[in-house]
Amino acid sequence: MRLSTLVSFLLLTFVLVTAAQAEEIVFQEGAEITIDTVGTGTVYGGTHDNTFVSGGLSATNFGTLNLLLIDSSAGGNDNHAALRFGSIIGAGAAQIPAGSTVSSATLDLWIWDGTVADMSYGTLNGTWSELVETWSTFQLNGNAAGGVQLDATEGDLIGTLPSAIATPVSIDVKTEVQAWVNGTGNFGWGLLPNSADGCQIRSAEYATGSERPRLTVSYVGVPVDLQTFTVD
Repeated sequence: MRLSTLVSFLLLTFVLVTAAQAEEIVFQEGAEITIDTVGTGTVYGGTHDNTFVSGGLSATNFGTLNLLLIDSSAGGNDNHAALRFGSIIGAGAAQIPAGSTVSSATLDLWIWDGTVADMSYGTLNGTWSELVETWSTFQLNGNAAGGVQLDATEGDLIGTLPSAIATPVSIDVKTEVQAWVNGTGNFGWGLLPNSADGCQIRSAEYATGSERPRLTVSYVGVPVDLQTFTVD
């Protein structure tokens, strides 16, 4: 009779993982993207989606102007604004890696002609283009109404921005940026007036680059597997 011997081998698999470091990245139109204040060599050009639309000039596009006008006027002549930072998430050296954990995110807007009233803001739910949209065409996600709507269809209301007179306004946008990093579509923000005392915000086309909209994000990236090996 032949005897069979069964031998079991124990296989051990090791994975070397490098912990991701906390980093701060800054996006501002026409400026070099920085990570922890160090230049990346990439000039940011992703906020060319910023515009306003006017109920009083419903067929006019204002996408090339150096301001975002937010105002409520009699007779339905409201002015609504939209703003988006595109291409901020991805695998590039000057992008936020998908799946990162966002510890803080701040949107800075420079007020030109200020207001004593607050403004409403929220995220948008559909694709739009600054060089195309007018009051009549700004109809996202199946919404048939003109202008920017934060009605849970075209956009989702988040809250209000503080009143400001000729001063920068900083907005906590951590929740929105984290959602975009997690895979939710990034269609930017809508800005709506809450009174006839409106305001003007410097746009990405404004001549002084330091006063254009700025997005600063602190995040911890996804840990990276350095090497996987097996021993028996």
